[in-house]
Amino acid sequence: MGNTPLYLLITSGFTVILLAILNLHRRIPNKRPRKIRLKRIHKDLALSEYESFVFQLSYSMKYLSDNSIGALVVIENRDNLQKYVILGYEVKAKLTAEFLTTVFGNKKSALHDGGVIIRNFDIVSVSSYFPVTQSNMVSTFGARHRAASGLTETSDAIALIVSETTGNISYSQGGKIFEIEKDNLDAICEKLFQVLSFYID
Repeated sequence: MGNTPLYLLITSGFTVILLAILNLHRRIPNKRPRKIRLKRIHKDLALSEYESFVFQLSYSMKYLSDNSIGALVVIENRDNLQKYVILGYEVKAKLTAEFLTTVFGNKKSALHDGGVIIRNFDIVSVSSYFPVTQSNMVSTFGARHRAASGLTETSDAIALIVSETTGNISYSQGGKIFEIEKDNLDAICEKLFQVLSFYID
């Protein structure tokens, strides 16, 4: 299997990861937060699909934050990020909280480092690396934040970051870093609905 993502996951502790997935699956609530409301919807996009996407992403961020697991998740917009996709491990997987938290949850795995790229609701790459910003505005941040800023300086992508040190959740847009309230799942969902509105514009 070589250095494929599946091989790396297996050699990094498949049993531990499987148990973590089963435990996480039991903990994911069946109902989405009540506060979520979507005013507009693209004619070709079912509300349930978009709503599920945002919820899975939000729950992942909350879980990673609660457990102080560092993560970098990039959501592609109009600018194509294929040059970064091929620098990582290319995959084709529907975004789920189980998949995303498993990728970042095993700190001994090579997949823990780098970032995940999402395109049209699907994860298309894991362990991808991005240009680090040279801006002094984010010089006090860690490597994930600086990579997120560097990427969003040169593209219209949105990057979500979880700090391994503090558990703080933030996002980068246009090279800037913005913090998201981390203690409330509803608040995370509502913010991501706003930030990812290009999916329904």
